Amino acid sequence: MAASPLLQHTHRHSLSSSNQFVPPELESGQMYTRSQHVDFARAQAQFEEAARYKNELEVAKRENEELRQRIRELQGMLKKQSSA
Repeated sequence: MAASPLLQHTHRHSLSSSNQFVPPELESGQMYTRSQHVDFARAQAQFEEAARYKNELEVAKRENEELRQRIRELQGMLKKQSSA
């Protein structure tokens, strides 16, 4: 009896669940030259750096929105006091 194609599929993590990107060629266990390994390591380092910068940008955006909200609250308080 042949195994179902669904049972033969190996699980691969998505890029969003991990900062580690492994191309399918490396997952299959093929051998690579030192040059290819260096290229892959450089590409992975660049990917991880970009992911860090993206995360920092998202944090800064959230902080900016919180500050804008606080400014609106303070402006509202000033309007109340000046009209009283």
